[in-house]
Amino acid sequence: MLFLYSLVIALYYVMIRIAALLGHDQARRWYDGRRYEPALKMPREWEGKNRIWIHSASYGEYEMAKPIVAKLLENPRNRLYISFFSPSGYENLHFDNPRIYKFYLPKDYRSRMLQCIENLAPTKVVFIKYEFWFNFLGLLQEKSIPYYFTSTHINRDSFMLKISAFQSLLKSATGLYCHNTDSAKILEDNGFNNIHPFGDTRINKALENLEKNIPKLQWIQSNNTIAYGSLLSSEVPIMVLMMKAFPDYNHLVAPHDIDSESMRKITSALETGYSLYSELERNKIPHKVLIINTLGDLKHLYADCAVAYVGGGFSKGPHSIIEPLAHGVQTVIGPHIKHYPMARHLKKEGYIYVIDTPNQLAECIEKIISTPIKTSQQIIEKIGEMNVTLDPLIEELSA
Repeated sequence: MLFLYSLVIALYYVMIRIAALLGHDQARRWYDGRRYEPALKMPREWEGKNRIWIHSASYGEYEMAKPIVAKLLENPRNRLYISFFSPSGYENLHFDNPRIYKFYLPKDYRSRMLQCIENLAPTKVVFIKYEFWFNFLGLLQEKSIPYYFTSTHINRDSFMLKISAFQSLLKSATGLYCHNTDSAKILEDNGFNNIHPFGDTRINKALENLEKNIPKLQWIQSNNTIAYGSLLSSEVPIMVLMMKAFPDYNHLVAPHDIDSESMRKITSALETGYSLYSELERNKIPHKVLIINTLGDLKHLYADCAVAYVGGGFSKGPHSIIEPLAHGVQTVIGPHIKHYPMARHLKKEGYIYVIDTPNQLAECIEKIISTPIKTSQQIIEKIGEMNVTLDPLIEELSA
């Protein structure tokens, strides 16, 4: 089975290479960033230190790693390798701390991973959320290097529970820190005994962000503001419909990807003037449409909004809904939440709105403005209750 996995992985990398040659910008950046894999090497001064490797897929997943990283750095003995699969994380996250070593995750070929593990010599490895690289895991198992998963969410029909080779690698993890009790129960029913309750560390980071004093946006008019967070290119028509339905509102648009092609799709669809966040002077906005063309700022700007539509819910699933909710913002998402336990829980508890079709969004926003299901304070208190206790994990990793 691992042979078939390796074959699929090899085919995937070939497809990325072809896409890069054909001019796909993200594929080119992904490929070019991995040309230097053989040069990865443990810094000489890290000898004898606790070398913890933390892997996040992208910028978004690293938001879940941030509270863990901050806590680990409190121990002067810890040194952190931080790897990314996607350019969105590697290119947009910068570390000045000499105790952090950033790099792209090498291609998951057994030979490449073996060389990388031997060169870096990690003492422990942490995977954030859904990062299952099975050649990597197999080598960690063989070399008796402890590895952990955090905010893990597993469904009963997961292929990893049906294929014995993959299930064995998960059972060999030193700790599976589960996203919720449902995942813990599923793993327990399948014979796992390395389970720990945990949660979603994005909540910790979102609550920490509230403490930062970010200047408010100064709109041309003080009407309600609708945010479109992590908006996919396929969702641009939804944004256009809302701008027509609410012409007097302010509109805060944050694309999921900020490459030139994604930005062009948004700006070419607009029928009105717009401002770019990177070009604002003293947060003064001369238009009713503001496009966030930077990463990392949206989580603060939600504070100025009355309603947030978070993208992704009409495709694979919604992106981060915690950031607007932490500010008490009424939040709407699309219907694909089967594999998103936090979204399911918050819907059940009445803290988010879930629509079945894009055409329902305007009516939903009207309802929110007139009679919200929860007050902003109730939403903030609910998110605060879901804060994750990190101490048990941090103690184990730092030991």
